[in-house]
Amino acid sequence: MIGERISALANSATLCGIPHSYIVWGVDDDTHHPIGTTFKPSMSKYKQQELESWLLQKLEPKIDFCFFEFKYRDVDMVVLEIQPASPSGYAVGFDFIMNSIKALLPSYEEIGLTFRKEKNTYPDIALRELVANALIHQDFSITGTSPMVEIFSHRIEITNPGSPLVEVSRFMDKPPRSRNEYLASLMRRINICEERGSGIDKVIRQIELNQMPAPLFEDLGDYTKAVLFTYKEFSNISKEERLRACYWHCVFKYILLEQMSNASLRERFENSVSVPMISKIIKEAQEKRLIKIFDEEAGTKAMKYIPFWA
Repeated sequence: MIGERISALANSATLCGIPHSYIVWGVDDDTHHPIGTTFKPSMSKYKQQELESWLLQKLEPKIDFCFFEFKYRDVDMVVLEIQPASPSGYAVGFDFIMNSIKALLPSYEEIGLTFRKEKNTYPDIALRELVANALIHQDFSITGTSPMVEIFSHRIEITNPGSPLVEVSRFMDKPPRSRNEYLASLMRRINICEERGSGIDKVIRQIELNQMPAPLFEDLGDYTKAVLFTYKEFSNISKEERLRACYWHCVFKYILLEQMSNASLRERFENSVSVPMISKIIKEAQEKRLIKIFDEEAGTKAMKYIPFWA
């Protein structure tokens, strides 16, 4: 129990940017009056080993702390001073999470001219960013739950407690908001996630480069879910998935100060889709109020599109 508290307080000190955190023995929890304690860390042992020595060996990653024993108003007191956790511990922990996830994912071999190379089912950058987002944006006030990664045969779902602070359809263009800015800042400093506001852009970019179905972002009330899908041939992509890909491609172009065209959307789908089919997808996206025409006076072949909210 004391080891868990040391780790938790070291992490809290790091996230809050404070120099130390403390545990005090000998003070009444309600009145804060000194009442004394019988706890003597210098005399305590665990498994025939001095308590402080045992804790220093077992805490991983390593955390610096020090016990102080003294008298105050004629009663015995103990204060445990805990140093902030090293940011490198977060990097190691996050890498462990990502390696554990990737070990469970299916992979395939890409055969080149000389070597065989094993590739992951999902782009590393996209997967890493979404897992980091789930950690950063979780709502710690919702108890009994935590971020969750669920792996299925053709998709991976990443869920965190807390409804999104930005509409899911505006994840890419709106300025980001975070419930846990200290944590977000720390994870950016140690290169766990992308620079502020660029994460979802990188996700969409990687998905488009691999011609995969567009990710699905859902507001589930007390939860936010992001879903990545494995590669599918265009003929196996549903109408909903085609419209979602069209919308996010249009948003991606918009934040680059460009506009989506029939040609750019066709390229997003590997150029294997006919021009009439692409035109049909664009028309349906307009009917669903996902996108709109950029310039009404442009000719049919020169027509370009922007998101409906632009």
